[in-house]
Amino acid sequence: MRRTVLLASLMCWGGAVMAAMPPPVPPLTEISWKAASREAPSEGFALGSAIVRFEKTTLGEIAAAVSEGVIDHQGDAGESEYWLCYSRPREGQRIWIVSSGEMGGADHLVTGFVAEQLPAVAGTTDCPALPATTAVVLSGHKGWLGMSTMDVRKHFGVPSHESGAWQAFNYAEKLEGVCDGAGDRTNWLLIKQADGRVQTIVAGQVTSC
Repeated sequence: MRRTVLLASLMCWGGAVMAAMPPPVPPLTEISWKAASREAPSEGFALGSAIVRFEKTTLGEIAAAVSEGVIDHQGDAGESEYWLCYSRPREGQRIWIVSSGEMGGADHLVTGFVAEQLPAVAGTTDCPALPATTAVVLSGHKGWLGMSTMDVRKHFGVPSHESGAWQAFNYAEKLEGVCDGAGDRTNWLLIKQADGRVQTIVAGQVTSC
């Protein structure tokens, strides 16, 4: 069940393109390895004063806190997704904050995000530029794009899986008292490195029955 839900949540990022700038498709959608992390590698991130927490924060709350943002949508049924996109021109970074249409519910709870280091970035109508003073960091102050290979190992330990330039850190647990018994929570962090630095971060969490 955990594998199926995580796969569905990741796969929804690859739906038909119906907006100018949808989230990129992550590479590791075939989850066949064991979740080896002892704790959730990421519970979200800080976007300036806005604290983004998986399955707790809504897209609307983020847009209100940042005073900027357009909630876009694509797909339907299991491939439905909603997102906010933000640009950081000075840092050359773009961030997509995603809510699975199925797992995020009617309130569009955040179920994941993608952050990429790019050669050049400019703000657009559907992916506006954040103020230059907006700091971004993974929950628990565990770094961000550009962190070193040494910092990745320090913060996240041994990956659950490696494939080329990508490393996957996966965590799974049973939750008592939800779903009329016990639910399954899966949390993941995918990192792509180049030249000893993190170039892409894909993270998320879903809880299923």
